[in-house]
Amino acid sequence: MTQISDDGFWQNIDGEWMPTQKQLEALENGAIPHESNEMANPNLESNADHLFQFQPSMHGKNPTGTQEYITFLGYVLIGFGVLDFLISFTGTDITFFLGFFSTLTPILFWILGGFLISKGEELPWFEVERFSESDKAKAIYAGTLLAALFILFLLIGLANLSNNLDDDLIGTWTNPVDELSLESNGDVDESTDTFNKWYIEYGNLILEEDDYYYTFKYQVVDDILFLAPIDNDDSVLKEECIAYLKGDAGKTNSAYNDRIEDAESNGDFPSWCQPE
Repeated sequence: MTQISDDGFWQNIDGEWMPTQKQLEALENGAIPHESNEMANPNLESNADHLFQFQPSMHGKNPTGTQEYITFLGYVLIGFGVLDFLISFTGTDITFFLGFFSTLTPILFWILGGFLISKGEELPWFEVERFSESDKAKAIYAGTLLAALFILFLLIGLANLSNNLDDDLIGTWTNPVDELSLESNGDVDESTDTFNKWYIEYGNLILEEDDYYYTFKYQVVDDILFLAPIDNDDSVLKEECIAYLKGDAGKTNSAYNDRIEDAESNGDFPSWCQPE
């Protein structure tokens, strides 16, 4: 009678231990013998656990091409963050819709990009062939770059649309008692430190002071900026109209008065600007 070991891998035929069909099938499925080929006693189940070692399955492990692509995505995100940072110096915030967090987006892009570069082989999202070996892979890389550029230009366009500023107002304006600088990013630098933000709404100039805002009717005539406050009932306070000259030209009384008198005599004053 044939004797079978407890693990089912060996059978005793005529006093000699031979591999069973179970062992042969295990070998075909990738099992390899333990480093030690000796088997002290096939009847001992404790030896069975060490008899075979199975090769780890490659299922779920990223192909080299996928690792390359994920690394490429990481560099794209880092590049996106660099462009976001550089574009912000022009006064354009491409992630304006995130509010306060928009100031942190370059750092977030860098962190996410670095994560993909360092952990790419652990992220089995999909399979991509190697760039150097496949035209399809080259198309995927090119499509990724084009998509990133499209998103970048789209965000720039949306940011500019949301940035309701009048280019004619950007710059420094002065009169003998005040200096008003309207920045391209919506910031205000004023000698009296009254206002800190500006934008255009319904054709009027809005100047913000922390939690408060003031509405002004405005008009730029050559190098003169006319401003008149708008009351709560939407009426223009003509008598409180003030004027600024472009740049530093209005800092001195003589230069300012000469230019304002010249504008008044030429009929350049708006009808709603009638200072007392």
